[in-house]
Amino acid sequence: MKSKIWLFFFTSSFLFLTGLFYISLRRPLAPATLKVLTYSSFAGAYGPGPLLKEEFEKKCSCRLQWFLSEDSTSLLQRFTILRNIDVVLGWDQITKLSLNKENWKDLSFLKKYLLENPFLNSPFFIPFDWSPIGFIYKDDKYKISSFSELKDFSGWISFPEPRTSNLGLQFYYWIYEWSQGDLEKISLFLKQIQNKIYGSVPSWSLSYGFFRKGQTQLSLSYLSSLLYHQKEEPGQDYFFAEFKEGHPYQVEFFSISESTKNKDLALQFARLLLSEKGQKILLNRHYMFPVSKSFEKKDKREVSLLDYNRLEEFIDKKQDLLNLWDQSFN
Repeated sequence: MKSKIWLFFFTSSFLFLTGLFYISLRRPLAPATLKVLTYSSFAGAYGPGPLLKEEFEKKCSCRLQWFLSEDSTSLLQRFTILRNIDVVLGWDQITKLSLNKENWKDLSFLKKYLLENPFLNSPFFIPFDWSPIGFIYKDDKYKISSFSELKDFSGWISFPEPRTSNLGLQFYYWIYEWSQGDLEKISLFLKQIQNKIYGSVPSWSLSYGFFRKGQTQLSLSYLSSLLYHQKEEPGQDYFFAEFKEGHPYQVEFFSISESTKNKDLALQFARLLLSEKGQKILLNRHYMFPVSKSFEKKDKREVSLLDYNRLEEFIDKKQDLLNLWDQSFN
């Protein structure tokens, strides 16, 4: 009797497990997910993120999942908190200096796709777009061409804070290089423009919003912002104030986590970013200039650029400089 019970139990269990195994063979595997960390405006409805995601998923038989930081200055903080991030988009030449290179894959083989620039010196951080930085104005009476004229500017100026914005930090570096690192000269300049600044704002979008509403007459932004205005506001004129001192510029980089389990997918996404189609999406939705050899440069005007020889010195003094900034405006 007992042997029959055990035989029944064994047969039933065998049939049950066989059925489960058969069902598992028939059930389609869940698609792999590529986890990409970037700042919120990049992946937002009006940014390039949705089109890049659509284009990527069309070809990869996978999912792309965005993980967001409030802005590009908080990417590192978010990366250390989140787990299993595969790709990070949005470092710039200042923020990437503070990163531990052991956390990232060597991507030097991708450099062959890129136009030459001074920031191709790292194998771990690959550019995907760029633009010179300066002041945008609408009325010729507000046209300026130097820091001396900025000190004597007759209207309101808007720019984001260097503590909370990479663009603001780039502006501070611009001042630092112009002053040759002279802290007294920097302090005096900040005090001279103090009463011309329209509020203290944390982000480019708020700062540039003041300008577009006519509340300021000069706003820190990108040369590539003119592409946006040409496309979206063809009846209005916007101009870039070219400074004789030269201009800072923003290069945006991506990196692939050393611990990724989706290296092939991450590289596939990297190639999309640098492809003609990806660069076109970045140009038309992110309004930044291409870095790929395969894509013709759309803005033919050349502006004088800083050489960034003092960048590491600036980073070493960053905390003291931010304290000086606070003292100058408080």
